[in-house]
Amino acid sequence: MDYNYRDEPLAKWEQELKKLEEADREWEKNLLEKFEKARQEELKEKFLVNLFHKQKQSPKEEFSQEILTQTLKETIAEEEAIVEKHSVVGAVFLSFLFLIFIGANFYDNTQNFTDALQKTITDAKNPKKNPSGIINLSNVDTIFTDNLAFKEGYIEINSLVSNATEQREMNGIVKLKNDYLTLPMEYTDMSRFGRSTANFNAYLNEKNIPFLYVQIPHKLPSDVDKQVPYGFDTYPNRSVNTLTSFLKLSDVPILDLREEIKNDELDHYELFYKTDSHWTTEAGFWAHTKILEAICEMLGTPQISTQTTDLENYKIQVYKNIFLGSRGHRTGVNFSGLDDFSLISPLFESSITLQIPRDELDVTGTFRETIIFDEHLKTEVNSEIYNAYLKGLENYKKITNHMPISNQKIFLIHDSFSLPVAPFLGLYYEEVHMYDLRSEYDGNNIEMLQILDEVNPDIVIVAYYPQSITHELFAFLP
Repeated sequence: MDYNYRDEPLAKWEQELKKLEEADREWEKNLLEKFEKARQEELKEKFLVNLFHKQKQSPKEEFSQEILTQTLKETIAEEEAIVEKHSVVGAVFLSFLFLIFIGANFYDNTQNFTDALQKTITDAKNPKKNPSGIINLSNVDTIFTDNLAFKEGYIEINSLVSNATEQREMNGIVKLKNDYLTLPMEYTDMSRFGRSTANFNAYLNEKNIPFLYVQIPHKLPSDVDKQVPYGFDTYPNRSVNTLTSFLKLSDVPILDLREEIKNDELDHYELFYKTDSHWTTEAGFWAHTKILEAICEMLGTPQISTQTTDLENYKIQVYKNIFLGSRGHRTGVNFSGLDDFSLISPLFESSITLQIPRDELDVTGTFRETIIFDEHLKTEVNSEIYNAYLKGLENYKKITNHMPISNQKIFLIHDSFSLPVAPFLGLYYEEVHMYDLRSEYDGNNIEMLQILDEVNPDIVIVAYYPQSITHELFAFLP
């Protein structure tokens, strides 16, 4: 059967998208008039100071619209001059340090590059690692950069300079006013992913399998949040709104966790790491309670027990100042700082089997013995600690609970944000099957659909983070 998306709600969607675009244009048109309500506090203060000085110079003069506009332009010019000055100072200092280090490190860097390049060619000739036999050296620049001698030292020097000159951007990463790091995202119309999801929903409906799309929140509660520094534009929420609006108009079941955060009156930023894109393990635990509630409502099966959803029934072990996330890894500790990492494990009895076929892993034991991988819990500064749950990402994993509260089976199609979510769902349900469609983890929709047919789950869930969304993650059907 060809699961083509119905044309009936498409016209509604086009109208909705037109409204969103008009609203966006209206927002841009009135930006300067509304900057006191958006993210222009710093600019506004300087503007008022400049206006105050003009009034002192000409106390009897009334301020016309022309004078107000001119003062605002002067204020913006001052801001741009400050940014340029900081950039020049940083560049001069870095150039000086570069001349000191480059001579000493050139030989080591060349040797590292040669070794890494040779390994790439050897791996490409290995039929197990590269069945196609095609040697692709398009990533030579990346190989050279990754094997740069004292690469981390260069990053930390740059990090130190950026902090000293009060820059808000480094290596494409923006530091918000509250010191959280984010990667700006360009506007993307995601309605085409809504169509793929609607088709998949129709496919599952034919099999009498319920479907739920879970929208994971971005670190920014709003694209124009007051914490975003002046001069930086990003569009994660406005982009993903085109997807969630499409799904709602198409009657696809959706749980938007952004709305749940508001409903529960949570501090949005406290749900995320400062140095990483991911949410914290505490946030992952909270998310699993919301997903469980939605599943129970959809399947008409009331939640039997709160044992697994009450954080009081868990041990929380905090690793202080240990986590350097992916955003901080690009900027260095001096620019980003470090995050704490919480390891959450049940105090109640548990018996779990974790299977990861690609790693030939099949282990049974308690939650702590099977779900948590201690090799990722190093005590020094650690960029891999997020992978302590479930050993990080693979194409397929299966969690089997031998002491389940519910004997239902969950099939979760996910990205990395589900690593601290799925294990807690696995304490309630008998089986949680996890699949990542991305080819870098050997994921593909043919294998996913085969496993889905074999499992015949009680519900299929897709859960994605806005900046993870790509065509590959929405290729549910061949």
